[in-house]
Amino acid sequence: MPVATFRGVVARSVAAVALSGAVASAVLPAASAASVRDQAAPSSWKVVRDLGGKNVAAFAPVSASSAWVFEQQDTNLPRPTAWLVNGSAVTKYPFPAGAADYMTGAEAAGPDNVWAFSLHQVYAWNGSSWRVMRTFSQSVYLSSVLPLGQHTALLFGAAQTLYYNGTSWSAERSGSGLEDASALSATSAWAVSHASDVAHWNGRTWTKTSLTRLLPPSPVLCHYDLTGIDAVSARNVWVLASGNCQDAGGPLLLLHYNGHSWAKAPLTGTYGTAYGAAADGNGLWLSVSRGAGAGSAFYRYSAGRLTAVKLPVPSTPLILLTPPAATTGSHPVTYLLATTLTALYVHPTAFLLRYGA
Repeated sequence: MPVATFRGVVARSVAAVALSGAVASAVLPAASAASVRDQAAPSSWKVVRDLGGKNVAAFAPVSASSAWVFEQQDTNLPRPTAWLVNGSAVTKYPFPAGAADYMTGAEAAGPDNVWAFSLHQVYAWNGSSWRVMRTFSQSVYLSSVLPLGQHTALLFGAAQTLYYNGTSWSAERSGSGLEDASALSATSAWAVSHASDVAHWNGRTWTKTSLTRLLPPSPVLCHYDLTGIDAVSARNVWVLASGNCQDAGGPLLLLHYNGHSWAKAPLTGTYGTAYGAAADGNGLWLSVSRGAGAGSAFYRYSAGRLTAVKLPVPSTPLILLTPPAATTGSHPVTYLLATTLTALYVHPTAFLLRYGA
């Protein structure tokens, strides 16, 4: 069960990519439509909270019944605010962000170990209050943060990886260039670069492996790279890859590690670019960008097949997906945040959904 993952961002978080409007994806071609079957909204996907008109830019589930959401109050002066959704209660907490700050991602390893980051600052929640952990220059753009132990974390951005040991920050040169990460424990984490490297963290250093051999040659106006990762166990790690073809986006690739070697997962058809993935033991949920202003498509991958999933929310949403952050008995609890997008790339409505017991 992963402690946390993402996105980068994913600062490249799904939120940041969608808000920038910079990603374009393809509509499914007719030839591949037969391999993707529309299905009715699964009864296990339910809206647990309508967040109304909140312009939510990031979120982090912390238990089977609670999650942090970060709202941008105004597009011209976007001072972020932090809200804790806990059952039927939605409580606003003091948050030390600047008036012109913009949230790009958040991760949780437990109710009292939550980290969030904006374009140039990283914050931590200790169970009672939020505080600024580090501020960077305007030339540094953070891409993701990964909580590890109770007071430790990894931070990715501007081609560098930093480690916080509970007291101070240090540069981890072996992790240079990594961006999206997923943790199994404080001494076992996985990350990818935007190029073709996947890396494993043993608590002290990163060991990189190139996945170039699994990526097709990039045709004209396309460039294959890795876009995300979800580590489920030591023998079950998923990496997302995309051709990033101009205008069309995609095609989507899934790479899998079985504990011994990496291989390309079977997948037919051409899809958009996936930035969020969450495995639940029986399959893989995927949030796929369909292009600037077009929202996200939501799929379930199992046994080599992608199935389009309809969600119980109005309109075509942008979907921010997080791996399980909690369990109820033996069942993982997976959350997603579905928002609708205006012409100015802000979210006028948001819905917190949950899959699982």
